Amino acid sequence: MLSVSMVLMAGYSTVFNFASHAMRDLVDTCTLRLEIEFANAEIESLPEALPRSLCECVAHSLLDKNGMVRLAMLNKHLLDPMALEPVTGKDEEACINALWLPDIELAKGEAI
Repeated sequence: MLSVSMVLMAGYSTVFNFASHAMRDLVDTCTLRLEIEFANAEIESLPEALPRSLCECVAHSLLDKNGMVRLAMLNKHLLDPMALEPVTGKDEEACINALWLPDIELAKGEAI
């Protein structure tokens, strides 16, 4: 019984490790891409942490849709990325809405 428990814990730890590396790689790549796109669009008034926060939210949506084991398999090249259930525009919109903090003056209807 003890050996079965040890094998299960080792398996879980291994899957968690590979999945966390896959998530970190996805967030880092997404963040870099968004920072470049914001720089090219000359958008300067956005908070510096916004691209990373948005990418983390989208990555968590991907994790929720596909599960930890599938992301671990993706990291070890055992699963084709096209086999994952994609994040939809609705998921992205939910992330944007979760991070959006409206301007206080505009919310009150005051003129700037």
